[in-house]
Amino acid sequence: MKQSPASRSKARSLGALVAALCTLVSAAIGLLSSVSAYKRAVMPYNSEGNYFDGIANYHSGAQFIYGVVAALAFVVAASMFWLTLRLLRPNNSFKPRPLRGSA
Repeated sequence: MKQSPASRSKARSLGALVAALCTLVSAAIGLLSSVSAYKRAVMPYNSEGNYFDGIANYHSGAQFIYGVVAALAFVVAASMFWLTLRLLRPNNSFKPRPLRGSA
């Protein structure tokens, strides 16, 4: 069963909307992870690599993990942005009249 051009266009628009939302969520996760990695990196750790602020005990290796999570989130956001642009690109194949047996 073939889809009509209108339903294909609607499906592409819906897919582009979902990809755009995933882009925003991934970028937000990347930004929050980057900020958290920076805050963890500038904490004054002791000689054992720990920092205690009265509530929680932070370890010095955590900023690397937050940085990796941020990098992965930015890669996902970039790929989703590319997919969004790909889905929103117009179809430039202009065929006024197909050639059917006419020579």
